[in-house]
Amino acid sequence: MKKQLILSSFLTSSILLFSGCSTTTNNIINDFQQKINHISFNKKLKKNKNLPIPFDLKYISSETSISLEWMFENKEQINGFNIYRAEEGNNKLLLIDRINNKHTTHFVDNNLKPNTKYTYIITSYNDTYESDNSPLLNAQTYNTLPPINYLKASNNLVNMIKIVWRPDLNPNVKGYIIEKQVDKKWIDLATIENKLIVEYFDKNLKHNELAKYRISKLSMENQKSKPSPIIIGSTKPLPHIVENIRTTFNLPNKISLSWTSNREEDIVFYNLYKKSDIPLIGNLKKEFITKTSDTYYHFPTIKDGQKETFYITAVNKEGLESNFQPEGILGKSLDKPGSPSFISKTIQNGKINFSWNKGDNRNIGYIIKKVINNIEKEIILDINFFEDSNISKGQTISYTIIGFDDNGIQSLPSDKITFEVK
Repeated sequence: MKKQLILSSFLTSSILLFSGCSTTTNNIINDFQQKINHISFNKKLKKNKNLPIPFDLKYISSETSISLEWMFENKEQINGFNIYRAEEGNNKLLLIDRINNKHTTHFVDNNLKPNTKYTYIITSYNDTYESDNSPLLNAQTYNTLPPINYLKASNNLVNMIKIVWRPDLNPNVKGYIIEKQVDKKWIDLATIENKLIVEYFDKNLKHNELAKYRISKLSMENQKSKPSPIIIGSTKPLPHIVENIRTTFNLPNKISLSWTSNREEDIVFYNLYKKSDIPLIGNLKKEFITKTSDTYYHFPTIKDGQKETFYITAVNKEGLESNFQPEGILGKSLDKPGSPSFISKTIQNGKINFSWNKGDNRNIGYIIKKVINNIEKEIILDINFFEDSNISKGQTISYTIIGFDDNGIQSLPSDKITFEVK
């Protein structure tokens, strides 16, 4: 009596475990049932109608597993149970497992296809025989998780792309798998094993780099949903190259530069460089001059007619610097004026006379350099004729002329003339 009570209690608990689950022939799908009627069974043992038959089959399922439950009596006559299974579209029930435990009433069938119909029967067996078939049980695995339908990728971050998506609070969702297209192939970029995390940063990218992404949900059984729609993200590009650079060629002692303000609103200053004969910035032959928030700069020169090649870059608030101009922009300070040249020279009546042409229309005055016995004296004139009566017999006197313009820029000296005073 006590043994009967224990068995009764166990059967009751087993029934309650799968209560509310799909049952046997009451829930069989009609069209699939017609196919099952013609299934040929894979017999491993001879049939014995006297062996007890499992009954009241039920199941619960997930994406890739189906858990079976059944009822049974008179366990003393058997060794265990045979589990047979057929997949929809197959015409044969195959033995998938033999359970060598006559007390078990549960079995989990793993590694199944999502959203797929299966049919099961269970038989009992002993050393020689197996029972007739249990009632058919139609079961079905869950559909795969629906794909993520909302996600975005950034296009304005420096050397990184931020991906955000809407979380799925489905209890079967474990996390997410982020994929990236590389060389036209999808690779796993990251696995997020927390379904409440809804952002990811793809870092260490190049400037203005485009990338395609998609995300799949990851179930508790590590099954992937269909991927989301593809999204495209990009990193922030470098500022546009500085354009319309203008330089001067005719200003004394300087070269003036001006350029068009960059179109980006986040430009904070401009860097100015000039070409160098030796590498100064990495392997680039460029020398940093200064930075300015203006769109003009006056570069002071040391020499008259000094030539320089300039480069200007724009720098934004995040420190991104635009590329250099490919060839640079040439500028030049004002050249020296042309040198005067003698056109006549005489010595008579104790006086030296000579005249010269201007050499350059810029010349507004002249410096006469008179040398006697290595002693130099300068005379400044605003005419192009000179008479020197301060001479003595026996002297050797030489003269050169330097012109100068209204900026004070001096020409190179003229040719030298020499007089022997007798």
